[in-house]
Amino acid sequence: MPVEAPSWLNAGDTSWQITAATLVGLMSVPGLAVLYGGVMQKRWSINSMMLTFATFSTVLVVWVLWGFKMGFGSPFHGLSHSATGFFGNFIGKPGPVLSHTEL
Repeated sequence: MPVEAPSWLNAGDTSWQITAATLVGLMSVPGLAVLYGGVMQKRWSINSMMLTFATFSTVLVVWVLWGFKMGFGSPFHGLSHSATGFFGNFIGKPGPVLSHTEL
């Protein structure tokens, strides 16, 4: 029996974020590894490449757990007192996507 998706989840937003994250990952990890590997001594270049990969992986996990919900979840209107305020739509209420209550 399929489980219904949460009300805040939009298929268009999700597919665009997956596409954009894939393109950024394909561009960033090798590009930064080559850039940082080229500006330091040869013996430290592998370490620099691994640090680039580890940092990108950490950011990816943080995005999945908290960042997506802040970007596309319910807006936080602490910056603006009205519900339709301009500044209130920039920041969302953070929350884990993979918690037991969201599943």
